Amino acid sequence: MKISDPDQILSDQDLPQRIVKSHPLNPALDQNIDKIVICGAGYHFTNGSSIEFDDASRMCRLHLPKDIELLDNYEFIFFHEFSHVADRTNPDFKYSDRKKTSLSDAEQLILMELWNVYIDARLNHHQLFRLGENDKGIICEINGKQQIAPFSIEGKLLCHISFVRSRGFKKADSIVRDIWDNPNKFRSYDDLIKLVKDNT
Repeated sequence: MKISDPDQILSDQDLPQRIVKSHPLNPALDQNIDKIVICGAGYHFTNGSSIEFDDASRMCRLHLPKDIELLDNYEFIFFHEFSHVADRTNPDFKYSDRKKTSLSDAEQLILMELWNVYIDARLNHHQLFRLGENDKGIICEINGKQQIAPFSIEGKLLCHISFVRSRGFKKADSIVRDIWDNPNKFRSYDDLIKLVKDNT
């Protein structure tokens, strides 16, 4: 597995490979990735992180803010981003770009939010989820009012609930909490899409 970090964002160049090889959501993840390219995503961690994976070339592009190592939870962010690839390369998950693009823009956003909750629930079960500075000061709708979410797991869930509800997702509270509270319940991409379709 090759690591390319042209902007020298990471001081520990072996970190991505260690996380891929020890990822709990797909023990064979390292066998599905040939190259990881680290790309800059702005200068501040509020820009967020994301990952792209190309099945044909087996290459990941991991987009990271240049100050990500200032976050005390940055290794946990790596576990989260690579979880998307872990699921995509798991044949039982049945990820499909075609199915994703068949959804409306709002449905795609809801789908990604539910997938993120599902990922974090499983990582939390493996003690590989931690809140960080990037989770502080987030404004969302709580009890009908825009306010800063508590810096806690409950606050994180309230932000997820607010996000999907604002895009027309019904039963947002109960569904988000069910995903979080049941990390061992397997959900395929089709299962997540059905949740979106049945509740928007």
